[in-house]
Amino acid sequence: MTILILCWSFSNGQQLDLDRRLSLDLDTTLEGFLDILDEHHDVNFSYNPDKIDLNTRVRYKTKKTSLRKIMKEVSQKANFQWEVMEKQIIIQDVATQKKPLEPIEKPKNFFVIQGHIKDKSSHETMIGATVYHKGLSVGTITNEYGFFSLRLPEGQHRLHISFIGYNESIIEISLNENKTLNHDLEFNEALLDEVEITDEELMDYQILDPMKAVKIRSVEVDRIPKYLGESEPIKALTSYPGLQSHGDGSVYFYVRGGQRDQNLILLDEAPIYVPAHLLGFFSSITTDAIKDLEVYKSDVPAEKGGAISSIIDIQAKNGNLNHFSTNGSISPFATRWALEGPFKKEVASYYLSMRSSHVKWLIPRNQRSSTELGFGDVYAKVNWKLGDHHRLYWTFYAGNDELSRIGTGLGNFGLNWNNSTITLRWNHIFSQRFFANYTFYGSQYNYNLITSSENNQFWNERITNSSFKADYSFFKDPNNTIRYGFQFKGHLFNPGNLNFTDSSDFITPIVPERAAGHRIFYFSQEKKWSNKWAFRYGIRYNAWVNRGPTIIYRFNEGQVIRADTFHTNRVFHKFRNLEPRLSLSRRLDSSSTIKLSYNHKVQYLQLLTNTTSPFTSLAVWMPSGPNIKPQKSHDLVLGYYKSFKGKWNITSEVFYRRLENQIDYVDHPNLLLNPLIEGELRQGHTNAYGIECNVEKNFGQNSGRLGYSYNRAIMQINDLNNGNPYSAFQDRPHQISFLLNHKISEKWTVSLMWNYLTGAAYTTPVGFYSYLGQQVPYYGDKNNDRLPAYHRLDVSSVWKLGRKKDAKWKHDLTLTIYNAYGRRNPSFLNFNKFQSDNGFSIPLDLIESYRFTPTTISFLGFIPSLTYNFKFR
Repeated sequence: MTILILCWSFSNGQQLDLDRRLSLDLDTTLEGFLDILDEHHDVNFSYNPDKIDLNTRVRYKTKKTSLRKIMKEVSQKANFQWEVMEKQIIIQDVATQKKPLEPIEKPKNFFVIQGHIKDKSSHETMIGATVYHKGLSVGTITNEYGFFSLRLPEGQHRLHISFIGYNESIIEISLNENKTLNHDLEFNEALLDEVEITDEELMDYQILDPMKAVKIRSVEVDRIPKYLGESEPIKALTSYPGLQSHGDGSVYFYVRGGQRDQNLILLDEAPIYVPAHLLGFFSSITTDAIKDLEVYKSDVPAEKGGAISSIIDIQAKNGNLNHFSTNGSISPFATRWALEGPFKKEVASYYLSMRSSHVKWLIPRNQRSSTELGFGDVYAKVNWKLGDHHRLYWTFYAGNDELSRIGTGLGNFGLNWNNSTITLRWNHIFSQRFFANYTFYGSQYNYNLITSSENNQFWNERITNSSFKADYSFFKDPNNTIRYGFQFKGHLFNPGNLNFTDSSDFITPIVPERAAGHRIFYFSQEKKWSNKWAFRYGIRYNAWVNRGPTIIYRFNEGQVIRADTFHTNRVFHKFRNLEPRLSLSRRLDSSSTIKLSYNHKVQYLQLLTNTTSPFTSLAVWMPSGPNIKPQKSHDLVLGYYKSFKGKWNITSEVFYRRLENQIDYVDHPNLLLNPLIEGELRQGHTNAYGIECNVEKNFGQNSGRLGYSYNRAIMQINDLNNGNPYSAFQDRPHQISFLLNHKISEKWTVSLMWNYLTGAAYTTPVGFYSYLGQQVPYYGDKNNDRLPAYHRLDVSSVWKLGRKKDAKWKHDLTLTIYNAYGRRNPSFLNFNKFQSDNGFSIPLDLIESYRFTPTTISFLGFIPSLTYNFKFR
């Protein structure tokens, strides 16, 4: 708390002193004069470079002269006028009057414009819309609820409101009191191909957004070739550098050397622990339900946490407040249907989306009657305006999968799993500059391995989480935003136990369940020093508490030394951690920026799995405790960003990440029905580093992007690999992604995406020896080999049906070819045995007879699909 008070005092205690005396001896341009005062004398300026002649020569020499007099004399020589606005000097337009200009020093009244920016058609609030004042070179960006607050001096103002793909609006407003401005922007699809951002808009956006995150809207996901006919927002992420796919067809991914459980996916604030359908072939989130998707690979804001690699923050659609509409799709694998509309216009709305699979045709015909295979999900949201200052949101999501055999000689067996979340949020505007959001959510993941449905016998793993969170935002002025809040969480863990009706015939070990509480407090400030400099700092405090009832086994070098029993609500272990966050941004010119960030993050949940298969939904979640230390990361990132009026964007980032308390396993670990599961774990560290580059073209008939990343992830655990470093499974150095969208006509668009990845690291035998007539593999270093390189080309073609652009009924056909050139990317590698006259043998390389040859299994080859999409409004 003391730190927060000191930070607050520092940010509010520095006032501009016009009577401060300076000594100068300059012969430079006006831009050089302003830079010298900015960098060497802490005088902050704000100006529009297009309205001021920055090349005007300034020759000025003085000794111990007040800043007030210096500004007055230089403004007369360079022909500009200036005024003091709080803690900075605003340089106004070039003066045209013949008489000398006097500085405007009289105090001004300041007022606040606040409101929401919305889509004109649906009245969905818009995240990341820009509200910009060109004359004063100040602006802001709407938050995740479409809210903005901008503090300006009294007088006449012209505001420019814009968002990519929407017609820009120019609003004239007379400001003599605090005002509310709720404005609608109109979508214009043609503008997606005609992007142009002025230098001053770009300059201010770069300063307002201190460290870029990957932002994806549903319209952008639709431009990426669909996966088996389905739009996959999670899989679309792997088309960006630094986000690497787990394998062919898998929804799981890795970010900058981290493991897959270190990526947290949030749907309207609630976590989705396993975002997979059909063993990972499809993701749990459908594109039609998404309003905004943002990926934080680095520089995570202090209000977000819980994962040390990345956070995927998904904001779902609220529902149309104006009129009813429906949309859907039919593909060979699934049918989707969604509808939205108002309960009461401009007051309350709903959104409902449902999806059901039809994939049993993939099963051999003679097995279909005895097999259940499929998935489904439902998403619902209600949005209710309770006046000008209150709004409620209710969100529900449920997804379910089934894979089972029935009526067989072995009885009924199989597996099923499900995700479910529920969220209730309340927005409240306390004042023109003070915004609050309160969130309650619940989330659960269940996995059942059914060994006998007749006997109600199944293995169950489960994680449950509930939370209350309060977030506050104070928009002090256009250059200063303060955020703070708190969160209380509760967790319940079942690491996996066998359930059955009659226990008399079974003696099975019981894996103790776990419970934990988590308290979080955070504070952050975003500050724009001048037109060139901006920074964001924050601190996040974590208190993690393990509670009973449970049994904790104590280990010494992997051996059990004792077992401790704790009763209900008994606290038996605690962790406390601080997570500092800092980013610094420096504008080089009107179109380029360099940024530096440092993040320290902590994660208390661990996913235990000893399989590298991309097709699995088995997830054993365990909390940090006496035997498992929380995972930590230290991230350092340096980035360079260049934009050519928004038409071409270049991004390059160099990063170093140290991951502490990383988990790996002893040889042949037992993770099922093992009360001593923590004894199978070993912890060490990972050093990850690399460079990521991305070039985007956002206009014209041909648009797309080209990305490359070089990433390394080297693990070291004292008890494994003789304590020597080794490549982690996710150590895949080279990644190339290429996306091209070609607009042949207004009705016909073709897209292609090509991905390349270095093969994943894995362990192979270095030799074999014979023991009692059996061949036994002999292993050397861990992860001493690599799978073949992964690459794949997907092609998609969209043909719009119908003739009228403004028709109420719109539909199209999408032809998708997955893996167009039929690359057989291996998903598994085995040293398979085959039967001969002499018994079972492992295949030999016939050319080099002493070398054993592994066999690989590939699942997905060339797969075409045709999808029909429709929309009615």
